[in-house]
Amino acid sequence: MKKPSYLDTVAAYFRARPYQWIDGLELARIGGAYASRSRVAEARTQRGMDISNRIRKVGDRVVSEYRFNPDTQPADDADLKERIDERAAIMEFEGNMLRIHADPLAEAAESARQVMFQQGKARD
Repeated sequence: MKKPSYLDTVAAYFRARPYQWIDGLELARIGGAYASRSRVAEARTQRGMDISNRIRKVGDRVVSEYRFNPDTQPADDADLKERIDERAAIMEFEGNMLRIHADPLAEAAESARQVMFQQGKARD
């Protein structure tokens, strides 16, 4: 019997937990430590799943969480392109920092980036 792919495992994990916020570390454990964010992206694009993301600070830790929203219809290509264009319009690079404007998660995301940058773990 063939072992399920990491994508299949992550998609099944989300489906078993609709509307629940799942810590990114948990997804890394089940979806591959170095590619869990790719598995989330693939679940969105290849499985048509609506998955939300939020970033928040809990104590000294920055927590990235994901939630599957099963009742939301997948966006059509035109709607998706518009949402991507909107998102790109509110982002700009300043030196080594990415600033997000007019985004409800901007404060939390900026705080997370600053912590990661200060710890020498800034990512692209």
